[in-house]
Amino acid sequence: MNEPKTIFGKLYLDFAKALCNEEYDEAYLMLSAKLKEELSPGILGEKFHNMFNHFGDPPTEIELIEEIDDFESEHPSYLGWAYVAISGFFKDDDIGRWSEAVSGDVISENGTAVIDYIEWGRP
Repeated sequence: MNEPKTIFGKLYLDFAKALCNEEYDEAYLMLSAKLKEELSPGILGEKFHNMFNHFGDPPTEIELIEEIDDFESEHPSYLGWAYVAISGFFKDDDIGRWSEAVSGDVISENGTAVIDYIEWGRP
């Protein structure tokens, strides 16, 4: 696993781990005020499971793939963007693997790094 080099990479990796561990309340706490208005812990769980439930088995691996801090952003407190791959085995198949991801923007809100945008699934 790639170790995070940035606070936004660590935050997105922690977010993916919380989702994979079905700790949706914990994942919710990592969101910006804007996203907390749009999402609930239950909706986070639904969106997460919708990425892979048709594949069968739950996630078994998480890997931070990319951290970028030079995207152009209109948000004055923009910190960066991160991409975390999430994968698991196909149901009844110990060889084939499925792969999805969560990615998005991290901002500073009241001095705390928070997730301000989530892309569900691979681009």
